[in-house]
Amino acid sequence: MTVLTISSYVTMGYVGNRSITHALEGVGVEVIAMPTVIFSNHPGNPSYSGFAVNAMELEDFFKEINKAQLNSKIRTILTGYFSDKKQVNIVSSAIKKIKSNLSIVYICDPIIGNERGIFIDKDTAISIQKCLLPLADIITPNQFEMEFLSGIKINSIDHIIKASRIILNMGAKAIVLTSCYIDGKNIIIYCQDKSGAWMFTLPFIDRSTNGAGDLFSALLTYYFNYKKNNLRESVLLAAKVCWLIIKNSKNNSEIQVVKYFKKYLNQNLEITCEKVL
Repeated sequence: MTVLTISSYVTMGYVGNRSITHALEGVGVEVIAMPTVIFSNHPGNPSYSGFAVNAMELEDFFKEINKAQLNSKIRTILTGYFSDKKQVNIVSSAIKKIKSNLSIVYICDPIIGNERGIFIDKDTAISIQKCLLPLADIITPNQFEMEFLSGIKINSIDHIIKASRIILNMGAKAIVLTSCYIDGKNIIIYCQDKSGAWMFTLPFIDRSTNGAGDLFSALLTYYFNYKKNNLRESVLLAAKVCWLIIKNSKNNSEIQVVKYFKKYLNQNLEITCEKVL
């Protein structure tokens, strides 16, 4: 079984597809990694170089996957960073086609912005909302992205529940809020599907988390669609590994996935979990 992951690629560091591929291949999952951009390093750094992959080239990548008869192996599609709305349109059409022929899980990580604000073109963000969100079996926004997609400013658990309902009504089957800071002391993670909703609480860590969202999505993919855990258990396990890696990373610009992934993959961590719906 194979994961098709569509996101950014960096030549240095572990964010985007570099983080996703390292994690999934590290647990024995075959990966087809399709780049939307190729950057020297994370664009949040003081300087970087690189370019976006042309949308028509993305379409050609899908054609080559089909020629190689790899479509039949795909069991999960994971999308992350997009550089423009043309890319989103090409990928959404491809996902629709693949889902019409195969039973797959599509996980959409709507990489739109963070606590500092939006960092992609707004038209691209709206295209993710309109074209990809309705196709998603699971969508994994952070707090800013959840606010953008739902139109709800989040200051409480009630706001999270309200925003989740709005997003689920747009078509997503399940939602995972990967990080929220509504009390100033803790990281709140929230998930909801047709079976209920849960809130997880971990101590806040004041450290760079570049790459953590990509790692979380990869782990969620593994635990949910390969280990066949339910959503709550998958989120719990993914959160555990990510938090331990963030806590122990000393790098100022991104988490140290290579150094700590295997060390903390099976380490136990108590996480407060409360059923809220």
